[in-house]
Amino acid sequence: MLIYLGIGAFVVLLSIILRIAAALGLTLPLLYGLLAPTLFSKWFYTNYDLANFIGYALLALTTLSWIVAIARKIRQIRADRIEEEFSLEILRRRCRESTEVDENGYRMVNLDGLFR
Repeated sequence: MLIYLGIGAFVVLLSIILRIAAALGLTLPLLYGLLAPTLFSKWFYTNYDLANFIGYALLALTTLSWIVAIARKIRQIRADRIEEEFSLEILRRRCRESTEVDENGYRMVNLDGLFR
């Protein structure tokens, strides 16, 4: 009974770790770190430096993908901000062009066709 409980807890913990790794993009380095020393232990320990290099290379590629994703997000935010400022400037120009003065001397803005 206690063995089943231990195995169940291990499976739940492994599931949580894999979900966190998948969310962070660390699935391949994690699987390599778990499987290489266990399934390929003879090769892993005879080529220890190469195995470590492969693990660090996987981590470096993951970090590079994070950097690229962050750069794309920043670029998208800047493009959205520029587009919003441009749209706001168009709206301001249209408001200035559509301003009329009524018979009492008040300025009125005609809103027909101002928004896209």
